Amino acid sequence: MKKSMAIVCALLLAHGVSHAQEKKFSFNLGFGAGAPLSAETFTEAYSVGSLGSLGLDYRQSQSFSFGAEMGYASFALDRKGFLKLNGQEDDPGIKLKGGDMNVVELLGLGKYIFNAAQTNDNFYGLVGIGLAAGKASKLTVTTAEGKFEYEDDGGSDMMMVFGLGFKHTFGTKWKTYAEVRYAKVFADESVSYLPVRVGFIF
Repeated sequence: MKKSMAIVCALLLAHGVSHAQEKKFSFNLGFGAGAPLSAETFTEAYSVGSLGSLGLDYRQSQSFSFGAEMGYASFALDRKGFLKLNGQEDDPGIKLKGGDMNVVELLGLGKYIFNAAQTNDNFYGLVGIGLAAGKASKLTVTTAEGKFEYEDDGGSDMMMVFGLGFKHTFGTKWKTYAEVRYAKVFADESVSYLPVRVGFIF
């Protein structure tokens, strides 16, 4: 009897472990910074910005997963770069307010885990495609001649991302990750930036 109970308990335990390993869906939440890479107008006029993302992944196999992600990035206007682009010296009499570039990203992503056999530490590559909706906030320029305001109509364009990541498992439910990506937005004047982020998978 005791032997039978032990066998039943072992089977239930094995089923529980198998069930935990079969988790298909996971969420990820990340924060970080993005550095402008191109084009000249973007790199000169804007500085390193902050970013965040929320995603959902579906694990199709031990090595491959795909999912969706919504991201947000904000790049602050660089005063010296902006004035230089417009042929102006950095005159203290010129006041700038606003003008930050805000980007909302909607992406479909595929991820491939290089060392899927490892349980706690994994390296992976990713590729994604989607839309980027960018718009600069209202810019107010105050000079000795008066106050001038500039509005941006914004717009949506296709974007692609490529990247590498590392994730580490804590316990049975939580994971942390770090990623570096290359993001390119295909606009009339295509721009690119380098997002680096860390976050949690749960």
